[in-house]
Amino acid sequence: MIGIQVFFLVGPSGAGKSLVARWLEKLDFLHLDVDQHHGFKANGLRHEWHEFSSRSDARPLVEALVQRAVTAGKSGVFLSLPSTRILSRKQVELAQQCGIKTVLLWGSTEWCQSARRSRDEGEGRQFDRRRYNRSNANAFRVYGAAEFDDVRISVFDSDGARRSRQEIMAEIDDSLADLTNTLQPTAAGAIRSRRG
Repeated sequence: MIGIQVFFLVGPSGAGKSLVARWLEKLDFLHLDVDQHHGFKANGLRHEWHEFSSRSDARPLVEALVQRAVTAGKSGVFLSLPSTRILSRKQVELAQQCGIKTVLLWGSTEWCQSARRSRDEGEGRQFDRRRYNRSNANAFRVYGAAEFDDVRISVFDSDGARRSRQEIMAEIDDSLADLTNTLQPTAAGAIRSRRG
């Protein structure tokens, strides 16, 4: 696992997971998107995710993710999870013990909803507020708790404008630097050095 950074990218819809994923892909990270129909199966991770989510064993998952990154010649790998796939605090801690960090992109319900509405309308789709609220209520409830403060990254300024790429990526970089003691040695500061 030397030099490979591994993490989950989570958060409510509209927080910017797709946007940040594109930025990370340009920085030599392998992106495994499970925000799709049968996402874990489609990415060949159904067994590994079951071991993690049902049996509290993150080792098969981290081993599979690291192998994917090595095979692809990438310096890191991340799983982006849909807003309906919510990690418990116990899962966050369990994953980190095995070398998987959690990056939680965050904003208020109002700002995330507004961002999602703009995205949908920009892509020619009608925004469905009720569906949005049903799909994201648990994410806001769970991830808004104080126990997630250490993994939460605010993606909006106080006026609701999205923070700059540099600001968000700097916080992600600082967050991933915590992996130094877990994955020996990691590419500490890898995002910072590659984002130029």
